[in-house]
Amino acid sequence: METYKNNKIIKKRIFLFLLFLLSATIFLLLFSWTTSSLFDYKSTDSAIFQTFGKFSNRGLAFYKDLFDHKGPIMFLLQKIGFMIIDGKVGVFIIQVCFWTLTLCGTYKIIRMFFETKIAVVLTEVSQLFYILFYLGLGGNDSAEYILPFLTFSLYFTILFIKKAKIEGVYEHNPVFSLFYGISFAFGAFTRLTNSLPICITVLVITCVLVYKKKWKNIFKNAALLAVGVLIVTVPIFIWFIFRGSFHEMIDATFIANIKYSETHRYSYTVVSLIKFYARYRMIIIVGLILGVIGIANKKYRLLSIVASSNMLGSIIIDLTTPMFYYYALIWTPTVIMIFCASYFYVKGKIITRILLVCTLVFLSINGVKAAKDCYLAKQDTRLKTLREDALAMKREIPKKSYSKVFAYETSACFYLETDIPPCYRHFVLQDFHSSFSKSTQKQMKKDIHSLKADYIIEENNNKNRKWDKFINKHYHIIKTNKWFVLKKKNGL
Repeated sequence: METYKNNKIIKKRIFLFLLFLLSATIFLLLFSWTTSSLFDYKSTDSAIFQTFGKFSNRGLAFYKDLFDHKGPIMFLLQKIGFMIIDGKVGVFIIQVCFWTLTLCGTYKIIRMFFETKIAVVLTEVSQLFYILFYLGLGGNDSAEYILPFLTFSLYFTILFIKKAKIEGVYEHNPVFSLFYGISFAFGAFTRLTNSLPICITVLVITCVLVYKKKWKNIFKNAALLAVGVLIVTVPIFIWFIFRGSFHEMIDATFIANIKYSETHRYSYTVVSLIKFYARYRMIIIVGLILGVIGIANKKYRLLSIVASSNMLGSIIIDLTTPMFYYYALIWTPTVIMIFCASYFYVKGKIITRILLVCTLVFLSINGVKAAKDCYLAKQDTRLKTLREDALAMKREIPKKSYSKVFAYETSACFYLETDIPPCYRHFVLQDFHSSFSKSTQKQMKKDIHSLKADYIIEENNNKNRKWDKFINKHYHIIKTNKWFVLKKKNGL
């Protein structure tokens, strides 16, 4: 009997995993436009990441030869993808693995509130929440790779709260903290802000344990949290120290982001804030309201405090950084959790139900919009045109000079489509990186003035570029087309 029961559980888990695997594949085929084989779509960020993956497998080193201000794990995932298949399909496979785990973690969260069949349906519906903040970049963003860690971390937090409320046992399992530590480090080494939900949740749990005077438990959790961080951090540090690029990695992962935040200060008007939150963060605001309502319910008080803290954290981050709507993707698991919990609120039931119905209507409308955006992305032929124009430029460059081509302020898609490797470390967004980093500005000046590049590719537009005056003095135009201008060094 026991064996039969275990076999049934195993079959159920396999079925759910395969279901979520299928769902993840369909979701990414439809909405990860830069990696899906159904689309020919251009995006800056994903192209940069894929350039790391493609050319790191051809001998170029992270940060020494290729620079962008993201953490090494983001680029390692791209590298692995291009090792599987030398193209965007390889990255797509990595995405499917992570998105499947995200759905598994989401299911575990929802299952804490609903029975299996309802939880399965709601897990599929939860993708409407994720679509809210996924569209626009075209997929393959750093936030999606931290989602499995965020969902399972939140699940462990709910387990702790449930045990505390039902059994009155305020002992947090240190193994959970080990996972939090791994999740924090993984997030920090993709993009620094990706770890914020972990930080806030750990802070709330710590405050609860301090309030209950669980000093021994706090020490155990702190120790394993540190171990979790070290499990990820130590191998990364060792790798880059031995590769001689430790400083460059730290600069790109942490220092560059800090410099960027300090240089690019943002101030917002009341009107712009209202428009932004009405359009992009309505779900966050509703989640905060539901969280506050939930504090009045003794059973869900601690859970609501965790949720409200995360929602407030999201708003604070918005006000102190560029308000890119896709940044909210990392807070989505918490939003899903609070919406599930709010269904069972007794106090404030009428308000809660109204908010839930309004949210369902909003998600349905956004689902229709997502379908429209998907159609428009399918019609986008920019990458096809870019590919044709890039290959036309490549034919003008002698094969011996492929390693001496500088693509200045040009889409990273140029490298992917032509197989021409970046000539300089700052291979894309050169003027942007120079705007907040004096060291980048100095390095770029040194590189360009060295005249190492025999050919320079620029986009065919009227943009004023920082080093165009020097370039135009030492290079001359030999070909133009719709996308690009090709310049050749004088005297060649």
